[in-house]
Amino acid sequence: MLAAARQARSARALRIGTLQPAIVLYDEPHPLGDEIGAIQSTDLTRRPDMLIIMGTSLKVHGFKKLVKEFARTVHESAAPACSPSKSPNPKAPTKSHAGKVVFVNKTAPGSEWDGIIDFHVAGETDKWCERVIEDWKKMRPADWEVQKTL
Repeated sequence: MLAAARQARSARALRIGTLQPAIVLYDEPHPLGDEIGAIQSTDLTRRPDMLIIMGTSLKVHGFKKLVKEFARTVHESAAPACSPSKSPNPKAPTKSHAGKVVFVNKTAPGSEWDGIIDFHVAGETDKWCERVIEDWKKMRPADWEVQKTL
């Protein structure tokens, strides 16, 4: 009797529905595309002076375009600071990271990224972050002090 019930249940027609994963598939619009675009525009107008790229293989077209636009802005924003003739105070120290694009990943970026990515940190992103935080705590311990009074 039990075997007959299993067979009857599996022979029953299933209703076809739609299962939409919580990911964006290729050639689909992102559900938060407008919000992402607004944030991107705001960030680009702030003229960032450094870009760190982590957690991506740089293979998805839309994301590659986004990274290239940010990298171009980072390189352009540092151009006046790197040129001593345009600097208002030539003796003022310039930030060594100004205008740099850093890619943290186990595998190196392809030749498509030549002239866009300035440094490749070969390794795992989590380990690199731990190392950066460790060095930061040694160099600037005050940044890590807990505020005890309001």
